[in-house]
Amino acid sequence: MDQHKPNEKLTELAVSDSRTLSIRSSSLVRRSLAGLSGADLATVIDAAKRLVDHREQGPWPLLFDVIEEEMTSLFHAERWALLLREPAEDELSFKIATSSESDPREYAWMQVPDRLRSIRIRAGNGIAGWVSEKNETVIVGNAQSDSRFRADVDGWPDVDVQSIVAVPLTRRSAGEEQCLGVLELINCGGSEGYPPTELAMLRMFADFAAIAIGNDRYMTALLSLTITDELTGLKTERFLMEALSAESKRAARANCVFSVVALNVDLESVSLFLGPQRRNQLLREIGDKIGTICRRSDVLSHLGWGEFFLLFPETSREEARLMAQELHKSIKELDQLIKAVVGVATYPHDGTSPQELIQRAYEALEL
Repeated sequence: MDQHKPNEKLTELAVSDSRTLSIRSSSLVRRSLAGLSGADLATVIDAAKRLVDHREQGPWPLLFDVIEEEMTSLFHAERWALLLREPAEDELSFKIATSSESDPREYAWMQVPDRLRSIRIRAGNGIAGWVSEKNETVIVGNAQSDSRFRADVDGWPDVDVQSIVAVPLTRRSAGEEQCLGVLELINCGGSEGYPPTELAMLRMFADFAAIAIGNDRYMTALLSLTITDELTGLKTERFLMEALSAESKRAARANCVFSVVALNVDLESVSLFLGPQRRNQLLREIGDKIGTICRRSDVLSHLGWGEFFLLFPETSREEARLMAQELHKSIKELDQLIKAVVGVATYPHDGTSPQELIQRAYEALEL
């Protein structure tokens, strides 16, 4: 199969140009939104444009960060969450679970509490599962007394859940409707319930978010052909440079540190004595080892020929050095013929640009 040919399942074009967005906006506005003022419509459509156009800056900033920023700006709730179905699964999982007190130094998906991160919600299970299955909006004024409420999936850490507003993220394609996930607001309504204007804006925002998420999945699948190393499964140099650029800007804005690690693995002896097949097998094993040891938030890349480069967000030099030493030890244990060196550089002490940090990390290479 030609690796540059898009998968046949990904034939749907992404919605990104202004004319298509305008047409889709008109369609959505007609869906019970006549009561919204012109200012309210303009506010949501401006947010929608940012959602749909976020990839003009490359794969970063992440779509979840844009959703988090716009949701926090537009809607008020004690807590709110974005739950999504993975394309090949029929379960919801938390992708964002935050509040108005979220830490701007962290990516949105990094702020999901551990208890919520592990939850998987089947269709029909709990209020979010009901919305996902029925593809309908629900407003629950007294959550504890609602028959659909399940404390194990609808409950939140350290929050007394009283009211819930949940709307489906519905994507329309080829005349069919597909629920991609659920936007859920916790404790957002007063004694008179959730205001109709707020609900209309939330539903409109959810529709645009569904468009953006569908587009993002499509583009991610296409980009994976160019940003994923086929041999190791890690990211390529192209993705690394965009991630480094984005992390540098975020660190400057939030006044925080991050570290990078250069890892050079010499497999020449392996190729000489055991052949190229064993060398490639070891590269795959090294990629797996790096993925196991590093964190979900880290960016892991293979630049080719045994050169690995790792980005550790919000990580000090000492923390990065300890992780690098663990990686070095684990990789050396894979085969006695492996030779490896590691180098660490930290923002902003060693540099503020991606190029400076990469150079300093390579200059620091040591056994």
